[in-house]
Amino acid sequence: MQQAVNFKTYISAFEKELERVVINDISTAVYCKKYLSHLLEHKRYYLFIYADVFDKLLAHSSKRKEDITLVDYGAGNGLLGIFAKFCGFKKDSWDYNGLMTAAINGPMIDNSLSCGMCATVKYKERTVNVLLDNICPECKFGDLDLSHEAWKELTGNTNYGREKATWEFVDCNNFLRQDNAEKGLILRPHHINYWWLSMTPSNMKCGINSMSISFKSNE
Repeated sequence: MQQAVNFKTYISAFEKELERVVINDISTAVYCKKYLSHLLEHKRYYLFIYADVFDKLLAHSSKRKEDITLVDYGAGNGLLGIFAKFCGFKKDSWDYNGLMTAAINGPMIDNSLSCGMCATVKYKERTVNVLLDNICPECKFGDLDLSHEAWKELTGNTNYGREKATWEFVDCNNFLRQDNAEKGLILRPHHINYWWLSMTPSNMKCGINSMSISFKSNE
C-alpha cells in the first residue's frame, strides 16, 4: 500500500484555476454552458467528493498515483478527469475511440434494455458509431438524437436539426479500443456521491434486464 495522500489539499489551488473560466467565452452549446455554470457554482461540493474517492483509491492500490490511469467516460459533470490530472494521476483515458453518443427513442428503449448498446448510423457517404446512453422522449419510433460530436462527424456541419439517415445495432467491439476489446461487459459511471451511484452497462450484444452489485467488506 502507498502512503496516504490527502487530495483535499489540492482543492483550493484547483478552485483558483476554475475561477479563471469565463463561461461566455467558451464556444459550446447553451445546455453545456448551463451545466458548467452549475458545476462552477457547486465546485467545492463535487471536489470534496472526488478527493475522497482519490484518497480511497490510492489507499487500496499498490501503485503510485503517477502510475495510475484514470478512466473517465465523460458522462458525469466533466470535472473528475481534469481534477485527477491536476492532482498528479498519470493520465485520463477513454475506453471508446472518440466516444460519441446518442439517445434512442422512447418506443425502442425497451425498458432500458437498449441503453448501453451501440449503433452504426449512415448518412449519405458518412458513417458514425455511437453508444446509446440515454432516451429521447420526444423522438418517434426509429429516431436517434445524436450528440453534437456525432452530428458533426456524420453530417460535416453544425446546423443541428433533423435529417433522414439509416442505423442499426452493432457490436460495441467494432469501436472499442483494442486493449479493451476483450474485457466484455463495461460499467460506465454516470454519477457518484456519498449516497448514490448510477452506472450504465455497455459493450453487450443484447439488452440487460436487471443487474445487482455486491460490495463485500473482505474484498
